[in-house]
Amino acid sequence: MGRRGRRASDRRARAVLVPATALLLLVVSVAAIGGVLLGRVLDRSVPAVEDGWRAWRGVDEDDERYVADLVADVESWPGVDDVAEPPPIRRGLLDRVVRVPVVVTVAETLTDPDADSLGERICGATNAASVHGFDVSFRLERADVAVGVGCREVAQAAETTAALKETFVDPRGGASDG
Repeated sequence: MGRRGRRASDRRARAVLVPATALLLLVVSVAAIGGVLLGRVLDRSVPAVEDGWRAWRGVDEDDERYVADLVADVESWPGVDDVAEPPPIRRGLLDRVVRVPVVVTVAETLTDPDADSLGERICGATNAASVHGFDVSFRLERADVAVGVGCREVAQAAETTAALKETFVDPRGGASDG
């Protein structure tokens, strides 16, 4: 191949490589800009999706914060070993009440004073929650014993306490086996 053949070949190669390289740089630039924009859109859309999920369930951040505070408070009550995280809360379609099932693991050695305090606190928490539009129900369990308790009126605290003592406190002074 002579000089002319090589130059022609070089020109043809440049004629293909230069536009191909420019096109590749353009595609990479557009992809990078698109990635940045998509990242910003996603950063802004995640809170919107969370808000949409809450709206679909009929609750807001204040409702979720109230339930988290309630669970944290229950964990500090006497006679409570553990509190299970409640399922995602939702507001009822017709009655617009948020139902909150709270599952509590009762201490193995629940004493009479602890049962008294626990019964009063269950009633107090249930009544305070109902004022805010929550229907809180408590399920207290230990080993193979479980009891569901609720308190619609403060006057029912004695009944709730009696149920707790009957189920979890041994009349001989120790913890009951149920």
